[in-house]
Amino acid sequence: MAHVFVALHVILAVFIVGPMAVLPHTGLRALRVHDAKQVRNISRSVGIFAWLSLLVFVLGFAALGAAAGSKNSVSFTELWVWLSALLYAGAFVLSVFVVVPSLRRGAGEIDSAPIVAEGETAQRPAAYSAVAATAGVTTALLVVVVILMAFRPGA
Repeated sequence: MAHVFVALHVILAVFIVGPMAVLPHTGLRALRVHDAKQVRNISRSVGIFAWLSLLVFVLGFAALGAAAGSKNSVSFTELWVWLSALLYAGAFVLSVFVVVPSLRRGAGEIDSAPIVAEGETAQRPAAYSAVAATAGVTTALLVVVVILMAFRPGA
């Protein structure tokens, strides 16, 4: 049963956590070109994928529990396990409580911005910097989680 949980954990990580990490960077492009509708859609998608990523988290613990007592047993006390959980939690919090609201704020800024004359360049929304910085940190945290899961230091 542990193999099933591990397989589901990895599959969902690819198809849920991947978009959670990549979509905010697509949102940056939408902010640059002042496409409020696309920014709103990306904001909604990032929020959905972030909340769904909790399934990946839970399946990881299910895999740990199912493997308990076997030769492949891993404990939460191992560095790579608890550090991965902590880094994921940070990425989740940043996504839900900073990236998504910043994207929404950016869409609102685009809607309320004055229309620029043709040939002029519109100013980037103020939310752009918050999205860029936080999305970058979130992606970096998730990359470290993947590295920890792949190499399992100390295991």
